[in-house]
Amino acid sequence: MKIINFCFGSIILIKYPFSDFSDFKKRPAIVLKKNNDDICVIFLSSNLENKAKEDLIIKKNAENNLAVDSVCKILKIATLHESLIYKKIGILNQDQKISLKNSLIELIKSL
Repeated sequence: MKIINFCFGSIILIKYPFSDFSDFKKRPAIVLKKNNDDICVIFLSSNLENKAKEDLIIKKNAENNLAVDSVCKILKIATLHESLIYKKIGILNQDQKISLKNSLIELIKSL
């Protein structure tokens, strides 16, 4: 499926790989950047108890259309082919986009 209309902060449903690439799972993810047929995304999880200190809570709202509050897993970034996208779910609001950018900046600073 080819999706044309998405940008930083778009929330999509994508076939996301396990970290060992043993399998994939249909997961929501936030778009960071699109480059040709590839898309850089960051994983979302509904398991709030697994939140690491660098992770970001994304509260569900009418714009992002998440089913539940979710954790943006800052260290779970992947570049995947756009053919793995199932659909666009929604988009982060402006405050959520700013929080995500700040979390990513803090990650880079910690290197």
